Amino acid sequence: MRKPPAYQEYAATMLADSRYRLMSLAERGLLDTLKRECWVNVGVPANPAKLAKMLSFEAAEIDAALPAVMQFFAIVGDRIICPELEDLRATYADRRERQAAGGKRSAEKRSGGAASTLQATPKHPAGSLQVRRQDKTRQDQSKAVAIKEVVPCAEYKDWMSNDDPGGDAAKYQRMSDGE
Repeated sequence: MRKPPAYQEYAATMLADSRYRLMSLAERGLLDTLKRECWVNVGVPANPAKLAKMLSFEAAEIDAALPAVMQFFAIVGDRIICPELEDLRATYADRRERQAAGGKRSAEKRSGGAASTLQATPKHPAGSLQVRRQDKTRQDQSKAVAIKEVVPCAEYKDWMSNDDPGGDAAKYQRMSDGE
């Protein structure tokens, strides 16, 4: 399963947060950087010296800005995490699991009952044909019966016409019919 590529953050929400508005420019930058690191790596080292090394900043800069930033984070073991992002990550994972379960239920219904609508286009110039399998239920039967239709694409209608009785179209049609 791929990790979610991004998280959404509303600028107005952050700008309205007094905790953010009272931060210095350096503190705001560290907050943003830590949130990005936490999204990609789930957490960062709680040790300020290791954190400074990881972020390629001086330890004094991190030590000065970290206390103001920590109100948006939590320390779990030896890592700093962002609870807001972890909640969002859990929401995404839950949504993905529910979608997968729904897809499986849908596939089971289709395989147990009528087949779904499928479309395939062959590669040959006969690629002009699109095979469509559609489910139709006969009223006199309780089971669905799959009916196969062959419909020429608009751009090949001339090629498929019977205007050329001994030509390619007729030959193709005979071969398609098993002759």
